[in-house]
Amino acid sequence: MKKMRKQIGIIILIILIGLGLWYGFKPTTTYDAIIDFYSDRYKDMAKPDYIAQLKAYCAINMSDPIEGLNYSELLVWERRHITYFGPEYDFPRRNMPIEILPPVLVYLRNINGTDLYHGTFTAGRCGEFSLLYTGLCLANEIDVRLIVDESKLTNTSKTGGAGDHMWNEVFVNGIWLHVDPTQNVINDPTLYVRPPSEGGWNKDVNKVYAIGNDPINPVSLVTEKYQ
Repeated sequence: MKKMRKQIGIIILIILIGLGLWYGFKPTTTYDAIIDFYSDRYKDMAKPDYIAQLKAYCAINMSDPIEGLNYSELLVWERRHITYFGPEYDFPRRNMPIEILPPVLVYLRNINGTDLYHGTFTAGRCGEFSLLYTGLCLANEIDVRLIVDESKLTNTSKTGGAGDHMWNEVFVNGIWLHVDPTQNVINDPTLYVRPPSEGGWNKDVNKVYAIGNDPINPVSLVTEKYQ
């Protein structure tokens, strides 16, 4: 009995050591809640059954198939079907392509705080534009990344503020090409930091994440590219 207890103790000790080593050396893959949220949405969009549903929805419900379109043609397709409404408008925010495409009620916020009915639109801001574009690209087997700007304002001279924007990158000719569906812009990564006199936003860019389908590094910092 004493020998058995000793053996059990050794086994438990080995298990505890193994768990300690595993926890000590496993890579850290948890990001903040926003990045984790959009990482999950990306994974959901990339599932074959969801891609099949999105293709069918566009072909049947939108009467505008997306199959066979390249990254620039998908940008044209998207802007044909979704309208930008800024923060002065209220409407339900959505995070998946099939949720984004149906029209929703959009309300114009009055100066006295009341809401005035504005109309029914397929509406979105940068989140809807970039998430929809991600889904459209995935449905066409285009390597795409969702870009999330989480910058904090560290330079008060930056009148454009910081963070609060999303866009995309697509892998073309061996490089990650900047695509901003909200702005209808391709390959203009310094748009966000340039001064207004040069057509830019004058934003403080210091923390930008790329979310993609790389099995080893699905999330990476790409800040330098946009500074």
